[in-house]
Amino acid sequence: MIHKTMKIREIAHVIPMISQQEKDNEGHITPIIKSEPGCGKTSILKMLQEEYGDDKYDYIYADCPVLDYSDVMMTIPDKDTKQLQQYIGSMWRMDSPKPKIILLDEFMKSPKMMQLIFNRMLLERSIGDTPLPVGSIVFGTSNNEEEGLGDSMLSHEGNRVCLIQMIKPTADEWLEDWANNNNINPLLKSFVKSHTSTFASYKDEGQKENAYIYHPQKAQMSFASPRSIAKVSRMIDRMDTLYQPTSSKESDDSIKENNRKILLSLMAGTVGASFAGDFVTTLDMAEDIPKWEDVINNPETATVPDNIQVQMIVMYQAVDRLKSHDEVSSFMKYVCRIPHKEIQTMFFTMCFKTKRMAKYAGRNIDIAKWGTENNYIL
Repeated sequence: MIHKTMKIREIAHVIPMISQQEKDNEGHITPIIKSEPGCGKTSILKMLQEEYGDDKYDYIYADCPVLDYSDVMMTIPDKDTKQLQQYIGSMWRMDSPKPKIILLDEFMKSPKMMQLIFNRMLLERSIGDTPLPVGSIVFGTSNNEEEGLGDSMLSHEGNRVCLIQMIKPTADEWLEDWANNNNINPLLKSFVKSHTSTFASYKDEGQKENAYIYHPQKAQMSFASPRSIAKVSRMIDRMDTLYQPTSSKESDDSIKENNRKILLSLMAGTVGASFAGDFVTTLDMAEDIPKWEDVINNPETATVPDNIQVQMIVMYQAVDRLKSHDEVSSFMKYVCRIPHKEIQTMFFTMCFKTKRMAKYAGRNIDIAKWGTENNYIL
């Protein structure tokens, strides 16, 4: 059976292999990455920049639907030669000799005339008549045609490129590969872990009634996607300061309740009302989270919550906050007091899959000891 989809990291890995321009300007293939909204296609450019650094390439983002001819190039009369000369737009950084990695974002939403202009970049690695530096890489992104968002390409043009269908990440993939490495709020990570259907796809079986996600047949602008869920994190981080009291006599309970109302309203406008409404239960659990300072300073006596989801929140906090071998060793004493091996294993696994924690996990004697004693469940 042929797998018709690829994961984002697989795509980021193969783009340079198939798209890099060769000296004879032949042999390269231009990939166009397609997926449903908010799945992280645009972040591939950042992933490539992190992989190759700034010394080797210039990295260029082009928002295709809003560009016109003058953004790409212009023809200007040369009075001496009495000919028209092409001048390239500054956004393409052709004043630099370095090869380019160019993302033509939302390429299939470009006006037809602009698609014709971008086609020379896609197929011939040139901007007008000016060739890109040897070794340049060009790729594009767009949404799926069936979603009705204005994405289209003529068949003979599609036959000249490589159309890649990017699969939406699962909740666990998003948590492990992205959220744990990008300071996403622990409450939000815990909610996603407990509500994995927030990362389901409308293409999956049995998702017609999923109220969280995007459905092409429904009129909706606010829904849960990897992009919109990540945006909610900033709101939760600031949930204690969203409301401005109207009087100095206003009670703490009133301020707290108003902060909560504003947060849920903002969330509903970002990830949808269903997500925001179900997040209320997670907000209620926040009061049961032990103080972080107590956990680190008194790991053998600090309160261990009875609720498993609250225990998960503490684990996510730890991945974000631990900053020394001593703190890791202290926290491991707390971890060992948690009565659920699943939660202990969750923290152990995150330690090795999170960039900032991996440097501690590989050399910490207490983590090594836990792994040895529990290798039967790993």
